[in-house]
Amino acid sequence: MKLTAALLILCLITGFIAGCSQIVAPEAEFEADAALSPQADIAAEEPALAVAKAAPVTEIYGTDVVRIKDKLFMAQCEDIMANPEKYRDKTIILEGMYADYINYNGRFIQNVYRKTPGCCGDDGGPYGFEFMYDGERPEPNDWIEVVGTIEMVDFTYGQYVALRLSKLTVMDERGQELVVD
Repeated sequence: MKLTAALLILCLITGFIAGCSQIVAPEAEFEADAALSPQADIAAEEPALAVAKAAPVTEIYGTDVVRIKDKLFMAQCEDIMANPEKYRDKTIILEGMYADYINYNGRFIQNVYRKTPGCCGDDGGPYGFEFMYDGERPEPNDWIEVVGTIEMVDFTYGQYVALRLSKLTVMDERGQELVVD
């Protein structure tokens, strides 16, 4: 009994100290299966419109589509970055704000991102993907939807995940800028 109580207290203390650490959700939640398909997203929102709205996405991009929505935005992005081989042949669709800048090597960088709360309040920052796109650039802070595939980009210390876009659309309606999961 004392051992069980001591282990429980140790777990609580460890959880409190590591409260800002990354939480990795079960892998099953991130598979590009029916649960994350465009049909499932739309059906959950408005079942009567599910077939009419979802059909074009599937017809255009095929069945291997991962649509990153407000719920689980950070977790899905993190899973893609941590496991790019799982997503290499899949079409990734997400919305967010647009930003561009010149990095320390003089390279032009474009990003789609959302704001995050961080671990202790408002100390978070932008979270999303760098992308490569040859089309017309949006204005900074425009709300965009991007469609693309995973591409590994070389840099000084290795590689990182970015998206090679096939489509970028500036949206009329803004989505949820701050994501908390």
